[in-house]
Order: sequence, then C-alpha cells, then structure tokens
Amino acid sequence: MRANCILKALSVTLVAGTSFSPAYTRESKQPNIVIVQTDELSFRTLGAYRKTLSKEQAEMWGPGNVVKTPNIDALAANGILCTEFYTNCPQSAPSRACFLTGLYSMNNGVIVNGIDLEENRETFAHILAENGYATGYAGKWHLANKTVLPGWAPQPDMGFEDNKYMYNNGHWKKMVDTPEGPSVAVKDEKGRPSVAVDNADKESYATDFFMTKTIDFIKKHKDGPFCFMLSIADPHGPNTVREPYASMYQDLEFQKPRTWTGSNKGKRTIDNKGLANYFGMVKCIDDNMGRLVKSLKEQGLYDNTIIIFTADHGDMLGEHDRDDKGVPYEASLKIPFIIQCPALLPQGEICKNVMSNVDVKPTLLGLVGLAGKAKSDGNDYSKILLEAATGESYSNVAFCRGPAMKKEDMRGFVCVVTDRYKLVCNPGGKISALYDRMADPDELKDFSASPDYQDVVKKLMKQLKEYGNKYGDRRMADVRK
Repeated sequence: MRANCILKALSVTLVAGTSFSPAYTRESKQPNIVIVQTDELSFRTLGAYRKTLSKEQAEMWGPGNVVKTPNIDALAANGILCTEFYTNCPQSAPSRACFLTGLYSMNNGVIVNGIDLEENRETFAHILAENGYATGYAGKWHLANKTVLPGWAPQPDMGFEDNKYMYNNGHWKKMVDTPEGPSVAVKDEKGRPSVAVDNADKESYATDFFMTKTIDFIKKHKDGPFCFMLSIADPHGPNTVREPYASMYQDLEFQKPRTWTGSNKGKRTIDNKGLANYFGMVKCIDDNMGRLVKSLKEQGLYDNTIIIFTADHGDMLGEHDRDDKGVPYEASLKIPFIIQCPALLPQGEICKNVMSNVDVKPTLLGLVGLAGKAKSDGNDYSKILLEAATGESYSNVAFCRGPAMKKEDMRGFVCVVTDRYKLVCNPGGKISALYDRMADPDELKDFSASPDYQDVVKKLMKQLKEYGNKYGDRRMADVRK
C-alpha cells in the first residue's frame, strides 16, 4: 500500500478554463471514500445539472417544475461536476456490476437483471480492503441471492467487509432494526415484505435509515482510511415517499415533455402524482446528502474524504413516450456523477470528458495512490480529475449496451457516445440511429443517412468495431467492413 500518498501543489489549466493551485502538500493519510449511488435518477432533477442546460432542457416538465437540490449542488460547487458521464448498461444489476468491477457486462457476466455477480470478479472494494481500507456497504445490492428477498448480508461480500445492512433486492420503503438484524418493517397479509410506506418517518424511511447506518460506519472508522458505499433504492417505482416529501410537489401541474407524441409505444408512462412523488424522493435524497456532509465536517473528515454522488441509470419520465430505462436516449443512459474532496480535487469545475461506469474503478484507485492495482476495461481518469488535464491522449468516448439480446427489442442496442454524437446499432451492427446532441438535444432526428454525417458515421462505426473486437462484445461480431 502506498501509505503516504504525496500530492504536490499543482497549477494547471482546468476543464472549465480556470486555474487550480491548492496550497497544500498532503503527506499523511490516504483519502477516505464515501460513494452514494441512487437508482433511476434523472440528471435533469438536479440543480447543478440544470445550470449546464438550456431552459427548455432543464425544465422538461414545464416552466418552474423543478426540485431544489442545494446539498447536491453544493457537492458540485465544492468539487467536479461530470456532465458527460454514462452508464454502460441502463439497468440496475449490469450497471452496478460495471461500476464495481471496471469490466463491461459481457466480461463481468452480468448482462441483465437476475444474474449473480460471481465470486471471482474483483471489485474496487477488494483492492481497497487489501490495502488497509475499512470497507462497508448499505442498501440495495442487486447482484446476489436473487431468489431471496430482501436477502440481507448477501455472500460473498465482494470486498465490502461490513455488509450487515446490504440487501440483495427490492424497493422497500420502511426499515427497522430487530434483535435478529435489520428487517423490512411492513409485511403484507401473508407475512411477506411489503413496499408500503406505512407512515415511515425520518428514522425508518429507507433513504434516511440507510444514511444513518452510513454515518454510524463513518464514526466507527473515523481514524480511516475507509470506503463506504451507500446504495439508495430511490427514486424508483412504485413512486411513493414519506411525508412531508409526498406532499411537497403535488400542487405542481406537470407538462408532457416536448418529445411526447402520445403514441406510448407500449411503455408505461408516469402520471402527475407519480412525478410529484418522484420529485419528493429526490428532495429526500438531497436532504440526506446534507446530513452526510454535516457529519463528515463534525468528525473532521470532510476535507480528506472523496464523496461521489451518482446513479445506476436514469429514468425517461415521459420523454419519448417512455418511463423507466433500458433504452439509448440521454434520459436513460446519462447519469449524474459528482466527485469532491477539498484536500485533493479542484473545486467548482465542470468536466466534459466522456466517461462511464467502467472508468470508476481504475480512476478511484488512481486517486488514492493505488493505480495499476487492478484489471479493468475502463480508463484511469484520475489525472483528468486531479489536474483537469485534456488532450488527445485521453479517451473521450463511452460504449453502452442494452440489457437484452433480442434483435427486435430496442433494449438490445449497442452504442458509442462522444461529447456530441451517439451512434446506436442493433445487434450485428445494423445502424439504428445517429444522434447529434448539439444540433438536436431532444434526439428526435436520425442523421445516419444524411450525406453531411457520413464521415461521422464511418468514424464512430470504426470505434464500435474496435470496441467489439477488443472487449468481446458479440453484438458487434458480425459487422462487416
């Protein structure tokens, strides 16, 4: 272990075009790590992201119909807001597997929900635990014991040594500690766990409950270094939340997104009450992020703790007549990713380099002085975050695939994303669409057949072929030159 991670003062050009000159040299402890991963979180619901968008893109459900998220926005103000961050697969289990292992779905084995992450798959938690970090996890895991619900403390723990409050699956709303261990507090008439809110309060509502366990872990391991991952199962269907959040946004009259046509395409779409509750879930998460930061400051750990706030995928929330995720549109694929550590990283900056979940493992290990310790399909972007360096030596693409194999299913896509374009293919490499997000941020137009875009199509298809061959994605295996 690199016990003394020395970071000399830097003076570099940042992504946003300003300079960064931290007046410190850190020669003692490696930074602590707290990762908060939410579920179906639309980046448009966060104030920090809305500031980077046009008004019509920021207020997708009508003028003024937004959630105020001051605590999450403060993370961005005191850290780095990554505006081009994508999930490699927009479904919970495969997205999480990519995030944890640094491997694409076909290489980590979890190509769709319902597949266990195998014991021999290495996570960043394994590497951190082997190098002196206390590790822990609370909340939804979604990667083991799929037939056991909720499935507390699933094994193997995949490097998260304290996983008492890890559960495998479900979007339970009310939790309780019992002499036998944690439990879902609400049961149905057959004694089975229920997703009912049942008057949950700030102690028992799942988001609050698991944040409390996170804070307890931090206090216990405040001498560090530690890494704790909190997985919040909100926002997600059934789109219910405790009071007062359930009432906060019920008076809003939400409008249909501009991409709404009314055809529905066979997909369920969220109603006004459901969207109001979704906003309430986001607000509850934001309040709990405030609790986390307050605790870190009280423990004297704030400056030397890497905080990552992210999601496993987005939620269409009515865009393109769809709810849920699993499709290659921005609202499904693009996810929030905010990272801060005042003693280590620049503050108040925007990173526009395209990144994805498989990059988290190598980048995180690079930030704590353990670069090169693990196998990964992703890239180590720690230098970009530390120095906000740019240039052609850094990859600026992400590769994503849908959580299904059927050719006729839109979820069977594979795509390459740059900071402007997105080329989407069906299995076998047949082009489905080329989106130009600068010319058409709503992704309503397919530019793949336009003569003006043929050089772009050719370049992106070449990148997809190289990705398929290098990483073994058989969806691109029968592509011909």
